[in-house]
Amino acid sequence: MQGKVALVTGAASGIGRATAELLAAEGARLAVADVNEAGGRETVQRIAAKGGAAQFVKLDVTSEAEWHAAVDAVVAHFGRLDILVNNAGMDFVKLIPDTSLAEWRKVMSVNLDGVFLGTQAAIAAMRKSGGGAIVNLSSIAGLNGYAWRSAYCTSKGGVRLLTKGAGLLIGLPILLFLVVLVPLLPIVLVGLVIWLVARSRRRTRGCHTSCPPPAAPGISSPSRPRRTNLARDWSAKS
Repeated sequence: MQGKVALVTGAASGIGRATAELLAAEGARLAVADVNEAGGRETVQRIAAKGGAAQFVKLDVTSEAEWHAAVDAVVAHFGRLDILVNNAGMDFVKLIPDTSLAEWRKVMSVNLDGVFLGTQAAIAAMRKSGGGAIVNLSSIAGLNGYAWRSAYCTSKGGVRLLTKGAGLLIGLPILLFLVVLVPLLPIVLVGLVIWLVARSRRRTRGCHTSCPPPAAPGISSPSRPRRTNLARDWSAKS
């Protein structure tokens, strides 16, 4: 992790804060992103107090413009982006008959659109630096349906398949992993990110001018072996 640049969303509290602090403890430079400016700046202070490097970036993950501005700010400040942890999300507990369309769309915009926009923005930045790692957080609720959390389950199930699809299409040494929320997640998540970055580095070293250029979307390249899905479901047990 030493010297790597990581952007963690929803890092003003909870899992996001714990993940940011652990990544910083491993030597990464952190972009702490959240709509909660006070909490985000507190996370930055906590990292700085332990000798880490961190910058706060105000980010509403539902906004495409704010995503581009956030990634641009990270690259301008640190020079690159190596890691994105799409952690920001919201819970929602209501039965389908009691859920309004506005409520449904709000859950989707934060939990699913935010991950899509973040993955898209990070890919553009990571292409310029030769690769990286994107970790998208889902939930057990994305694997099993719950009557009182249908909107939430749908959004997290969508994150799971979005990650799988993106892993098939990138065609670059950018690794995408899906993490299902479990106890002790921040510790497990940081271990996963360290492994991902190391694997990305190995892939980058092994692919220079001898590798054929990526084919255009929707067009297969006969000189390139069939790619396997780099996106994996990854869960852990406490």
